[in-house]
Amino acid sequence: MEYSTHASTVRINDALASNLNKLINAMTKAEFWHKRLANQCRLQDLRGWGRWHDVESDCASDTILCLEKIFADKLGFVPTLDFASLSQTQETLANADSFKMHFGVWEMLKQELIDVTNTVITTVAQVDMQIYKKACCMAERLQDDKTRVRMCKARLEKAEWGKHDTMICSMLIHKYFEHEHKSGDCYNINLG
Repeated sequence: MEYSTHASTVRINDALASNLNKLINAMTKAEFWHKRLANQCRLQDLRGWGRWHDVESDCASDTILCLEKIFADKLGFVPTLDFASLSQTQETLANADSFKMHFGVWEMLKQELIDVTNTVITTVAQVDMQIYKKACCMAERLQDDKTRVRMCKARLEKAEWGKHDTMICSMLIHKYFEHEHKSGDCYNINLG
């Protein structure tokens, strides 16, 4: 498949085009899921967890914008969104059990992003090094993010998901994102 740019014609195959579409769709799904969960956490008085989901949503949005610009500039390619997949972002946190379960969904979304990013890495390396390097940075960050989510979940499990403990963790997370975290940096949350 050929995608024309103003400067030249770049040849990318259907597999790469499909993988770039999958990446943008997975990122968009994550962006909307985190945006929804941010407010769902606030409804449960878990402002810190909501703040973390805000940061995740903003990061996904910024990454999508950056990737789409690079795809257009370097490959003459504009991804196609699958709006049906966004319907999967309607999770709600009605009670303590759904709060516990949302960690599994969070880890699953991270793994989905890691998998599709790794696939892009293998298919884009011979086409464009800027996209390759961006995808490698994304994979590293996603793996680190998944570890942080797993560690926070393990911390809550050790305290048997006690409401007081969950609220204390929420307060610490809120303080971290409000006062310590710098936009664009990896997370360094330690609730241990």
